[in-house]
Amino acid sequence: MMDTALASLLFLPFEKEHITYPTDDAHCLFWNTGYNFVFKDIAACDVIENYKYLSNSWIGKSNANLITPAQLSKEYDFIFLHLPQQKDYARAKIGQAIASLKTDGILVAMAANDAGGKNIDSWMKKTGLTPNVLSKSKCRIVWTKNTQVNQNIIEQYIEAAQPKLIDFEDYNFVSQAGIYGWNKIDVGSWTLIENLPDSISGDVADIGCGYGFIGDNLLSNFKKIKTLHMVDADYRAMQCAQENLKKHQGGAQINFDWIDVLSNEFTLKNLDYVVMNPPFHQGKNAQNSIGQNFITKAHQALKKQGCLYMVANAHLPYEKHLNYLFSSVEKLCESDGYKIFKAQK
Repeated sequence: MMDTALASLLFLPFEKEHITYPTDDAHCLFWNTGYNFVFKDIAACDVIENYKYLSNSWIGKSNANLITPAQLSKEYDFIFLHLPQQKDYARAKIGQAIASLKTDGILVAMAANDAGGKNIDSWMKKTGLTPNVLSKSKCRIVWTKNTQVNQNIIEQYIEAAQPKLIDFEDYNFVSQAGIYGWNKIDVGSWTLIENLPDSISGDVADIGCGYGFIGDNLLSNFKKIKTLHMVDADYRAMQCAQENLKKHQGGAQINFDWIDVLSNEFTLKNLDYVVMNPPFHQGKNAQNSIGQNFITKAHQALKKQGCLYMVANAHLPYEKHLNYLFSSVEKLCESDGYKIFKAQK
């Protein structure tokens, strides 16, 4: 996830006068950067954000036109790109960006040195382009002009991170490089599913649903569920979840909500159950407050006597927060480095 305070580094090549600032008629794209005040002088731009909290940062900015990857133009003068840590997805974004630039258009990409930044220039070189490099604040900022490229490499980059059906032994799921846990079934989620009671029914939410493993199991095993809310802040995860739960159409009502759970836009109420495997990382840094805030949101969403079932890594100190909010808390099991809680409102 992007530290939006670092997004201004994308303009470092302009500040150093290596590149001329975009003119008012330039066609610009900001991709997964989040809003930063230095962007206010861009007359108009397209914006793609995978994470809802980054998308929300552009709300009210009159120069921004929020689009999806499917709406990409092929004629951008400038593309500003923050690269993710996952290598296949980072290369794919470089490939997609180059494919979306007009001839002689300029791509400016950045990442922290410990999150793939040191690889950007070599990835660009493989496409046939000539990268230029600056470093600041433990980040690498790389820019290049779109000239003649190796189209085969561009296509390989893009293809490697397309949504695809992955065989997980007893399960097949559509997933995509860059989604959290995209190429595995999380052990914690497995443990959570195995410890759910037969009583799961009514209105249920999977908060932080990812590509849909927990939701798929809920709909397969608990036929008294009336409505299932699938909630995640990652747009790509929500797209995959929709594909993976198509087979359940005609049963329970399924709602897919691209929402930042930790924001005021999360307004679910009167739920019978919340089932969740909440995140606890912001980028590479573990933050207990993220899981605690998910617990708070789950409590707010549940009706009186409603139940939360959640999994957490064994070292995370959630017990105090659970006991503060809920009328009763029970640790159902602890194994394989995970603990499962039942908390009743």
